[in-house]
Amino acid sequence: MVVLACLEDYFKANVEKLNRAKQDRLLRDPEPIRLLGNRTLDEIREVTARRLAHLYDTAEVDIDPADELYPFCNDHLSRLNNLRSRDALDFLRRHHQQCVRWADGKLRKSRSLHSRRRHQKTTWTRFGTTFTRSSRRRYPTPRMS
Repeated sequence: MVVLACLEDYFKANVEKLNRAKQDRLLRDPEPIRLLGNRTLDEIREVTARRLAHLYDTAEVDIDPADELYPFCNDHLSRLNNLRSRDALDFLRRHHQQCVRWADGKLRKSRSLHSRRRHQKTTWTRFGTTFTRSSRRRYPTPRMS
């Protein structure tokens, strides 16, 4: 089986260089199938579901059969209707990268917050252990009169 996609002009210009038997196999046995460049919404949904299934499988995460397109919804995918496969896949890739960056930022932020809290706790503990009666005398507590 031979598949020539996006190379129609190249094929037409060079088909005459092939011997007759190869031309017959490429042009008549079986008949060429014209591949469409733009994808329908149903095709995009199917491609997305397959790619997500692979992603979830490699991450060892179960798929919700009721929502196999999660985290995408119909609004996300309807914008991809009649786009080329490459453009639809690029949208999915960019969306995935944005999610990873967002999650990474949230993780870094939570780690940073955790680190600050730990530092504050450590500082307070050190203060509590070094605070003695003599230091209280040096720094008297103001009294309300």
